[in-house]
Amino acid sequence: MIITSILFSTLWTISTANHQPAPAGNPVSEPVAKNILDYYRELNGDYAPGYEIRKKGEGWVSQSTAEYEIPVTVDIKNGFIELTDEGTGGGTFKVQVVLFRLVDGSPQIGITKTEFDGIGANQQYYFVRPEDSKQYDWTEHAVPIITYLDFYQEEDDEIDPELAEKAFPILFDLPQHGTSLKVSIFLGNRILYCSEDAGVERAKLCPLFDHMARESFNLKWIKAEGRFDY
Repeated sequence: MIITSILFSTLWTISTANHQPAPAGNPVSEPVAKNILDYYRELNGDYAPGYEIRKKGEGWVSQSTAEYEIPVTVDIKNGFIELTDEGTGGGTFKVQVVLFRLVDGSPQIGITKTEFDGIGANQQYYFVRPEDSKQYDWTEHAVPIITYLDFYQEEDDEIDPELAEKAFPILFDLPQHGTSLKVSIFLGNRILYCSEDAGVERAKLCPLFDHMARESFNLKWIKAEGRFDY
């Protein structure tokens, strides 16, 4: 009887030990979603804005190309960053970086880099998906091809399309509020095409500056497809 009792006690102890709850480990933390500032700082190569952003007091600042401090709009809530660098006063460089979300929550980043030289303007723009392992640059997919004809809306065989493209740059303005993309036609080149020394070919474009059907319009963000459309 004593042997049986000892054997039962031993088996019960082993069984109890095998069913003890595992010690609690460190809780697994959910990954923190990146914000627009995180994505801004990850941009490199042609996509990089070229300006480092740092916190100062309650706001944000960067360094002008002329080596003075410039303010930066950093709106984390709305996924929007914008800065304007007036340099030494001879021209202005403007940067916008904006976060859009696809229907599955993945990010698409819009980037514009716009330069005004005092008369003319030109812009580089990109749309990228930093978390897409198969394709990074989605610019061609994200926006339709837009020309001066989207504003002039008339056909004229006398007009050289390549010259018109230079005369009337198309500029994108990324949104801080909402998701609509504003598209504008730049009309600041008038002096180059309407002056006495403009030349015959340039002079043909002069009347267009006063006959645009519109100067801007909005493209709608189609979240399910990750692109903008009319």
